[in-house]
Amino acid sequence: MAVPTIEELTQALAEYVDASADDEYVQSCVREAVAFIEKRVPSDVSYTIVDNIVTAATVSPLGDEIYKREAIELGSELYYRRSARNGVVSVNTIDGSPIRISADPFKAAAQRLARHVPWGFA
Repeated sequence: MAVPTIEELTQALAEYVDASADDEYVQSCVREAVAFIEKRVPSDVSYTIVDNIVTAATVSPLGDEIYKREAIELGSELYYRRSARNGVVSVNTIDGSPIRISADPFKAAAQRLARHVPWGFA
């Protein structure tokens, strides 16, 4: 199966953070998340031949579901940074309690992706 497209990831992130998929900031968060993931764990091109027709698809060693989850998780980290004053954000919780976000939005993603990088080099 092919890696999800930027449009599919944008729609998924928009639903995850309760925003509009047309929002340019949501789209930029997805593009930045995908660029980070591709730098850490590059995708490859897979070719299939059916009835003498060659079809190319981008395939990630992460697999489609993990790739999508990583893009959404990192995209949401980047998205919520915009509304975080002094590193504190209030997410849709019942009690409205503030949550401190990470100083480095890429830290958690880098740790999760490290096991997929050969020899641990990233």
